[in-house]
Amino acid sequence: MPALETIGNFLLLFTAISCMLLIVFLVLKLFGKQKTLDNKAEFSIVVALSSAVALWALFHVNEHPASPWIFQGISLSLVAFFFAWYVRLLAARKNARFYKALIFYASALLTILNLFMVMSFDLSNPWWRVASVLCSGLVIIVNTIVICRLNQLNLILFYKFVPAFLYSALTVFFVSYCLYLINGNSISRIIYIGTVFCMVIILFTDTMDQLYFFNTRNLNQRIDLLQEEYAAEMEMVEDVVISLARTIDAKDRYTEGHTERVSQYSVFLGEKVGLNEKRLEILRMGALIHDIGKIGIDQDVLNKPGQLNARERKHIETHPLLGEKICTPLKAFKDVRSIIRSHHEKLDGSGYPDGLIGDAINLETRIVTIADIFDALTTERSYRQALSIETAIAIMREEGDAGKLDAELIALFEIVLSDMGLLS
Repeated sequence: MPALETIGNFLLLFTAISCMLLIVFLVLKLFGKQKTLDNKAEFSIVVALSSAVALWALFHVNEHPASPWIFQGISLSLVAFFFAWYVRLLAARKNARFYKALIFYASALLTILNLFMVMSFDLSNPWWRVASVLCSGLVIIVNTIVICRLNQLNLILFYKFVPAFLYSALTVFFVSYCLYLINGNSISRIIYIGTVFCMVIILFTDTMDQLYFFNTRNLNQRIDLLQEEYAAEMEMVEDVVISLARTIDAKDRYTEGHTERVSQYSVFLGEKVGLNEKRLEILRMGALIHDIGKIGIDQDVLNKPGQLNARERKHIETHPLLGEKICTPLKAFKDVRSIIRSHHEKLDGSGYPDGLIGDAINLETRIVTIADIFDALTTERSYRQALSIETAIAIMREEGDAGKLDAELIALFEIVLSDMGLLS
């Protein structure tokens, strides 16, 4: 039947071309510049297996039962051997103890005996061919059972339908192949060629799955490494922040613990406002080092008892600019520089150093300003005694009513203080 023979030849050529494309793709992946595969042995065996399947398909184009069968028999034996090797690597990689070396070595021995039989005996008798096919089939079926067992244990990335499909496809393949070798029926030829084509598709699917698994695993490993490096860097930045904050506190004996308290108040108020985690972290870090510029302020001025004169006040008011200058080279402090520079600004423009008005002062800075003023009022300073919490809040309300501070934030801050048990 010429039409069926043409269809069969087309499927064979399509199968061979598909295998060749898979080979080219894997070779490029194996030897490309981007080293994304660390299981090169496994994918090299897939290349060998695909080559054997391609040879088997090409040797069957225009094949006739009466023609010499040696090349077909050799290529089928190679398919069985490389399939067994591939399954052995899969099982070894997944630590499958049930897959003993005996299975692989028995498969190899059986394949070698089959090759010897193919090359040594006259295979013009179709029953010899059937015996050779069944010999290779035994190797393939045993290893297919191993694949199905691996799949049942969820150890590899085969899809759920693969075990049943492989069992049924291999049964159909070997039955139809043997029938064709015996009687040369064209329909049997179409059936076994079609099952081979389907199994090549499964090989494609499994290989792409494996490639996806290893590529994503490597990508996840790189992401984990970057996250670890980032966490280590942030931990180092955290240490620097804490050291700087303690340095500031140590420089001014009246403000010991001030930066940590301001940071705590600021975060509590930020949570009450509803800031997300990223903005809360910016708020926390900014509050911790908002007074970093005081490192550059004369200690006699910082600790002077009584009121400052105009020259001393002008000097101390430079600390926001000094703080920003100190932190400018540090990328980790990029988002907190506005807090450092502007935490003494007032909504009505009466603050320093820039005289910002209203929305020109961002929310994080306004929060730190409120926390800073509250802690300054409720702790002892060189020029006055600490005020009570109630008195401090009353002063801040007046500032809010006068348009200097954010009145809404002050109201929320009172709730925060109540939640902390500091304000009744």
